[in-house]
Amino acid sequence: MITTIPINGTAGKPTNQLFSFDISYVDPANGLYYLGDRSNAAIDVIDTTGAFTGTPDTLYGQIGGGAFGFQGDTGTTATSGPNGVAAAFPCIFAGDGNSRAISINASVSFVQPVSALNTGGQFRADELAYDPADGLLLVTNNAETVPFSTLLTVNKSTCALSNPIKITYNAASGVNATNGAEQSVWDPGTQRFYISIPEIG
Repeated sequence: MITTIPINGTAGKPTNQLFSFDISYVDPANGLYYLGDRSNAAIDVIDTTGAFTGTPDTLYGQIGGGAFGFQGDTGTTATSGPNGVAAAFPCIFAGDGNSRAISINASVSFVQPVSALNTGGQFRADELAYDPADGLLLVTNNAETVPFSTLLTVNKSTCALSNPIKITYNAASGVNATNGAEQSVWDPGTQRFYISIPEIG
């Protein structure tokens, strides 16, 4: 173990413990680490360099509250949130348990989302990957009976999400995902998104 970083509850529930969380992501541009904290229905922001707090590896703050309406821990991972996160300053992205893709503009507000776009599923939006050069965000609904991804256009100035394109992983598409879908990644070298599909057939 290198260090322990205390995660307190939110302002409304300061004694709430961290017991349920999902994916994390470090923005290489500023060293901020984002964690999908379902326990507190928030995104925990950790300053890994000390540039923002004066001390490396400390909690910088939390993104959440009524304006975001993150689902929190519902007792099942299929509907809990926030889940997957990604970032490229000033934009921060998160998936939520009610099939929403949420964007935040860190230059404007940590308490008000820019977009909260429903991807059209019944369960969580998760597994995010971002192409910062072209402003494209891939969000995956991995808990659906037939999993799918949504490709979204990102306004790189405002971080607004638009133009959803659905990509379904079924026999008709040539990739019959029979056990969900996992993390995706953007590779700038090949200019392609790649996604892990645990089982096909």
